[in-house]
Amino acid sequence: MWLLSLALGATPADAQAACKGGSAKACVEAGVAYEGGYDVPVDLKRAADLYKEACGMGLPSGCTSFAWLAEHGKGMKADVKGAVALYEQACEDEDPRACNNLARLAAGSDDARARTYYEKACSGGYKDACPKLGMLWEFGRGGPKDPGRAYAIYRASCDDHFANGCTAVGHAMRDGVGIAPDPLGAAGHFDIGCRHGDPLGCSLLGDMHKDGEGVRQDDAPPVQLYTKACDGGALDGCTSLGTMALMGRGTALDERKALALFQRTCDAGHPRGCSNLGYLYEHGKAVAKDPSRAWSLYDTGCRGGHPMGCTNLGLLTARGEGTDKDVPEARTYFQQACTLGDRNGCELGEKAW
Repeated sequence: MWLLSLALGATPADAQAACKGGSAKACVEAGVAYEGGYDVPVDLKRAADLYKEACGMGLPSGCTSFAWLAEHGKGMKADVKGAVALYEQACEDEDPRACNNLARLAAGSDDARARTYYEKACSGGYKDACPKLGMLWEFGRGGPKDPGRAYAIYRASCDDHFANGCTAVGHAMRDGVGIAPDPLGAAGHFDIGCRHGDPLGCSLLGDMHKDGEGVRQDDAPPVQLYTKACDGGALDGCTSLGTMALMGRGTALDERKALALFQRTCDAGHPRGCSNLGYLYEHGKAVAKDPSRAWSLYDTGCRGGHPMGCTNLGLLTARGEGTDKDVPEARTYFQQACTLGDRNGCELGEKAW
């Protein structure tokens, strides 16, 4: 919307004048300018006032934009309850972005509600909602499990030229979700996602090159792809880049770089980053050995669903390193690792300690 105004030679002042003249769309355009700092200094309070004015004129997108600022406490005191009420009204008035925001807030705590709103957002043309809707169908969250339906949603999203949708198709082809496994097709779709701006696609394509799955095994491309993914904000890419640096694969061995990357991703809530950081503390790589710190980091990784974190947590607990020795408790960690797919955890759980 704002880019269209620029193309027509409009300025924030023009938009504000049109807003005062009763154009709700112009109010939103002016709000976007003040929120993003386009040709004017950033002024979130002014942006909020303009969005609120548009909302009062009955423009759903104005209500959604005002609600987003209210939800995050930008330009005003945070008011999540009030934001939800505005999202609900805007969604009812056919603004798919509002429906997506309702789904985002519900995801995890009420997946049935999330599924309902992602469906409305996706069918309403908000592309970002479609892969998320597909995931709910894939894993049976908030309703029936239907891998075929999930794949169809991913496929339609990719065909609609949405990068995240193409990455999701790659995931489905790699893992055989609603379609026969196709490593070559998976790599191709990860490449499409990566080239069109999805950093996760870059990270997953890096995995394919690293493991020689669907493409020729080569350690050089993964480093480039993980770097691109990490620069784009994909925590998985940052963690994988740290692993390559730790192992000296495709790049110079650099334990300090690995430490910095693992610390960064762990601080951001990435379970594998915490598990890998725990490994550095356990073995004294780039830091002094600290079994207690390692145990705590493995625990964080395990709680987040990373199988290696659970396995290593079990090992330290079984040995009494960084914590009191407790073989029965260690077995519960090994069982968690096994359930999460780590065969080593399964075997260690059967071992006599």
